[in-house]
Amino acid sequence: MDFVLFTPSASFITTEANTFYVQFKNTHQLNSFSSAYEDAVTADIASLKKFSTQQAQKQYATKEDKLATAQRELTEQQEQLTLLSSQLGADNPQVVTLSQQLATASTELTTAQAQLATIQQPQWYFEARSQSQGFAIIKADAKSMKSLAAIFPVIFFLVAALVALTSMTRMIDEERTLIGTFQSLGYSDGKIASRYLSYSISSTLIGSVLGVIAGFLTMPKMIWIAYSTQYSLPEIDLAIHWTYALLAVVVMVVITSLVTAWTVRKTLQGVTAELLVPKAPVAGKRIFLERLTFLWRRLSFSQKVTQRNIFLDKKRMLMTVLGVIGSTTLLVTAFGLQNSASQFPKKQYQELTKYNLVAFFPATTQLTTGENAALGDTQVIAKFLPVHTEAIEVSGTQKDSQSYFINLVVPQKPEDLGAFVTLKNKQKTFSLTKSAVLLTKNVAERLHLKVGDTFSGKLLSQYTPAQLTLKGIVDNYHLNYLYLSPQLYQETFQTDFSLNQALVIGKNQTALPSLQQQADITNVEETQTTMERLIKNMASIRFVVVILIALASMLTIVVLYNVTNINIAERTREIATLKVLGFTDGETYSYVFRETIGLAVMGTILGLLTGGVLFQQIIRSFGTEYYVFDASMTPLTFIYAMLTSAIFTLIINLLMIPKIKKIDMLTSLKSME
Repeated sequence: MDFVLFTPSASFITTEANTFYVQFKNTHQLNSFSSAYEDAVTADIASLKKFSTQQAQKQYATKEDKLATAQRELTEQQEQLTLLSSQLGADNPQVVTLSQQLATASTELTTAQAQLATIQQPQWYFEARSQSQGFAIIKADAKSMKSLAAIFPVIFFLVAALVALTSMTRMIDEERTLIGTFQSLGYSDGKIASRYLSYSISSTLIGSVLGVIAGFLTMPKMIWIAYSTQYSLPEIDLAIHWTYALLAVVVMVVITSLVTAWTVRKTLQGVTAELLVPKAPVAGKRIFLERLTFLWRRLSFSQKVTQRNIFLDKKRMLMTVLGVIGSTTLLVTAFGLQNSASQFPKKQYQELTKYNLVAFFPATTQLTTGENAALGDTQVIAKFLPVHTEAIEVSGTQKDSQSYFINLVVPQKPEDLGAFVTLKNKQKTFSLTKSAVLLTKNVAERLHLKVGDTFSGKLLSQYTPAQLTLKGIVDNYHLNYLYLSPQLYQETFQTDFSLNQALVIGKNQTALPSLQQQADITNVEETQTTMERLIKNMASIRFVVVILIALASMLTIVVLYNVTNINIAERTREIATLKVLGFTDGETYSYVFRETIGLAVMGTILGLLTGGVLFQQIIRSFGTEYYVFDASMTPLTFIYAMLTSAIFTLIINLLMIPKIKKIDMLTSLKSME
């Protein structure tokens, strides 16, 4: 729904009320998007439906009683008229007048009885606010954001733990001698540990507080502005939600405290005499690759050294790989969401929906001469297919099954429907045969239906649902459709078949104005306009995805910079030795950065796999009952993620070059004395 039109009551033909808006007392304090609200409304509707149905049945019975009483009174008066006519004569003015009055009353009574018979038993339609299209879509968007908010922070917390682990490990290793001195002076382990715990906790508190302020006051505003392009939203009331803020701060403090305590404990377990001397280098070991002699022999000396160095410090390797995995996972997920949000309108209206115009006209069994002339104009129209469309309420056969209002499409020539709509799924292509019942995938999944299952379908003009057996599930991204043949439609719903729309494939841009000029055609819709509107509506999701990409990129930079910086700081003697041995600057840079690049490649490859899994989990939470995203991933998604990781790896390596250049050979080689 794009707009709502308000008009004065004088514009309506009848003043009879046909809709009632109800507000329940027990839902005032409930969140409209919560399950408690849904449960309360469902229970209230059930009670109201039972009560209103009983009242309607009573009114119906009252009307029947009144008509029966009127019929008896009319019969008695007719008998009295017959008696009076025999006494006074049929030409008597009094008899003639009374006869005319009774004839009029009889006609009115017959009309009222016919109307009541047509109405049959009264029926109420109840639509909760959650079934409104606008409400359902904004609720689904909120649910999508909730899903992202539940998954992404976990990854950020894990990566933050890795960064804290590398930083505190580096800090404590650099101060081994100081820790040994404290122990030799009689300081307790708890006193020494408290020094590092206080440092990690204070820095975490400062960062967390700043992050909470920035997060609550900037991020919601950006997302709100993005969704304001799709919805008419009020001004956002920015405030810090202290429960979430406290939870985030506590989680970060706990993570950094545990990491620091674990690192300090490992160091304090060492002998004081060992702590007073520099830490011995990690002992070299044969790596698995060396056992693959056919491959190992083909590697150059530098490549062999790189492979040994990568696997020599398993802790650093693990932290780097896990950090890159986390950031690449986020990048793959974000790029995948961006691609799905951008492509699903095009896939719907360029691949699945082949027609580009829909012509509307009054219901008829045969097209008028004017309609045939306009639709059959071969200069502007390639082909057209008259169809019958109406709304239908579908639900599963389970007692508590949800119901959905979808579009029923009945083509005049079922065998021609495939030329206008792609009826397929990943396994099979369908044709609309006489007995076929084809349902689009989104609503089929929401009703938990599979081929061969039975479901209910009720036309809004009828009172009882009919049972249908599902013969095929077809792909569709925007709106939901049920396709039936005219024969099955008439047999199932016991109603006449009529035409009210035509699916049109136009040859050029003049097809639209040509149809609009035809008086018998009441309206013409262009699928291109619908597609463009959908693309515009997806702008909010794409903006949120851009934010996720930016955050994932920042995470990649932080992880790679931190690990690379520590790697260089720990290996200053080794790098100085290389310079003394005559390694050129380029050879030295290559020696150091090959390890970073190798670890980044390992993390990126694994991150592509985990990102694909995470994307499939998240994409299920996106979309509504009116549209869904395509869950398939294109190669570009993975290429963009790999390029992003590669670019940031290159940038970090370039930033580290001045640090390597500044290493003084003499000072570094004397640092162990």
